[in-house]
Amino acid sequence: MKLHRIEKQPDWQNIPVGNLNAFQKIAKKTHGIVTPGNVITAIGLGLVIDGCNDLDQNPNKALIKVSAGRVADYLDGIVADKTQTKSQIGEAADVVADKIATLAILKSANDHKILSSRFLNFLIIQNSVNSFIGLQAKLSRQELHSSKYGKIATALQTAAFITSIASFVIENNHPFDQRKKSNIQKLLNYPTIAMSVMATYDYLNGQI
Repeated sequence: MKLHRIEKQPDWQNIPVGNLNAFQKIAKKTHGIVTPGNVITAIGLGLVIDGCNDLDQNPNKALIKVSAGRVADYLDGIVADKTQTKSQIGEAADVVADKIATLAILKSANDHKILSSRFLNFLIIQNSVNSFIGLQAKLSRQELHSSKYGKIATALQTAAFITSIASFVIENNHPFDQRKKSNIQKLLNYPTIAMSVMATYDYLNGQI
């Protein structure tokens, strides 16, 4: 799994101008703001927010947009690595986008009652704790890094949400056994809870 991570300096920092690739030149001129990874991060976040807003009127579109948006979250690190445009700004943008997307998903899940109340409450508490720890780290000027467990936890949380939307879509067209629906959700809920706890543990040890 490629994490949108940089240790001390941008990939292009100590490379002579003549040896920079096209993406690195743009990144350097914009101080790390305009990079392929950041563009994908922004598009992914926009798709998630737009998809959550579509849930009322068009669940099918919501399912596609949220799924595509979260896939983008895993592509940005790969693209940043391939184009050698990783930077602290890109890493921070990835982290912030993750948090905003998760907030949008949790709000939508709560508004539409598509996740069990206990599981949803756990996710709200866990993400709130992570956000508080992240804020404390930022105020203490500690470096922020995305951890493998954090990424996996976010992926599982998103999968639980997307599965619930898919169930909602199916129910609109075909009868759906509620017991089967509950069993499918439980299969995702348990590993999601476990991975989320591990992500928070990482958070407490200086990673996001």
